[in-house]
Order: sequence, then structure tokens, then C-alpha cells
Amino acid sequence: MSLKTRFLLAALLIVLAALLAMWFSPTAVSNGVRWWAWWKASQEGLVVTIDKIDAPFLRPVVIRGFRVASLPRNAFRIDLTVTQAILDLNFKRILLHTRGRAIRTLSIQGLRGELRHSNPPGHAITQRGWLTLQKLLPQNLSIASSDVRLENGPTVILLRNTLLSASETEAGRFTAAEAIIASPWFRQTFSNLHGATNWQDNRLTFAGLALTPGLDLQAITADLSHLGEQRIGLEFDADAFGGKIR
Repeated sequence: MSLKTRFLLAALLIVLAALLAMWFSPTAVSNGVRWWAWWKASQEGLVVTIDKIDAPFLRPVVIRGFRVASLPRNAFRIDLTVTQAILDLNFKRILLHTRGRAIRTLSIQGLRGELRHSNPPGHAITQRGWLTLQKLLPQNLSIASSDVRLENGPTVILLRNTLLSASETEAGRFTAAEAIIASPWFRQTFSNLHGATNWQDNRLTFAGLALTPGLDLQAITADLSHLGEQRIGLEFDADAFGGKIR
């Protein structure tokens, strides 16, 4: 076989491989995402259902009708639904294990979530599960139309009609129509919250939140850099009636 023939054959095989990749990639990515979500959730005693996944070739993955719920034996009651999520995946990072984040951008629309610590002796999320969560932290994040309820014993936190955007390259913003904190010794409702966000080195900072007249939250930072070790750091800086609280 001549060199020219070999070259033409190699070129033909490359073109054929590219066409096959374009043909099978959407199905492969869609099935892969669905299987991975089910597999990781089942390891932590969670149930995941997904209505539909669209994975156009070289385009972000679109997930519609996502829900994750906990089993009764779990220490935490989790019920989370998302109307639509768009993920810009870094396939080079995922397939070749190169440096960088597996998710470049995560956009969530219609988040409804409830997290309740209802069964302390029950099955807790494993360290492997926390490490997976840390690996899923995106480079850019946006959440629109969110309602979340957090409950730990007698303490309840409600966030209603929340919007959050955060990026490693530019400032983001945070708004909430209403935030309610209720406990046996404290109850307060904060309305129409507005602030800025900063997302750097796995640290998410909310800044410039005017809670009530005389009470401003200058900054509150959640350090997620050790999430895989089941540790979350929290720092805050507030102005209360002319004084500082840290």
C-alpha cells in the first residue's frame, strides 16, 4: 500500500470517527450523566429521578425535571427538585483527570429544596459523598427562582424567591424576597435583601446586606475548601447600631 493511500485511509478513518462521535455523543453523554447521578446517589441512600436530559454535541447539557430525595433511614431528610439545570461540562477534566473544575458553569432554574436533620442516629452522608460534592463545585454558578427550607431541631431557616450568581472571574449578586429565621430564642424576618457575591478558592462571600435598620451584614463567608473533609468554615462581619460584630 502506497504512502498516499495510507494517508487517505487514515484521513477517512479520522472523518468517520468524528462523524460517529457526533452521532453517538449526545446519547452517550445523556446516558452517562443519568447513570452517574443514579450511582452516586444510591451510594448515599438517596433516590434520583430525571425527566429528560438533552446533550447536544459540544454544547452544554440540559437536565429537566431533576429530583433527589432521601430514604427514611437517613439522618437527613432531603427533598430537592429543579425545573431545569444547564451544565457546561469540562470533558478534558472529566476524562483525562487534568487540573480544573469538572463543571465550568451551572445554571439552575426553579429550585425547591428542604433539608431537615430529622433522624440523628440514621445513615449520614459519607466522606466519599462530601468529596463528590466538593468536586462538583462549579467555576460559575447561577440560581434563579429558589425556595429553600433548612431545619435542624427547633431551628428553621426559610429563603424565599432567591436569586444567586457567583463567578471566579467577576462579582455576582444575591437577592431574596424574604428570609426567615425561627428558633425558641429568636425569630426574625428579613425582606427584600440585596447584596454582592464573590467566589474565589472555594470561598463564597456575601457582602453588603442591609438586614434591618441599624443592622448591616458587611460580609459573611462560607469556606467550602474542606467540604470533602466534612468541614465548612463560616466567617462574618456585621455592623449593629454603630458597633462591630465578628
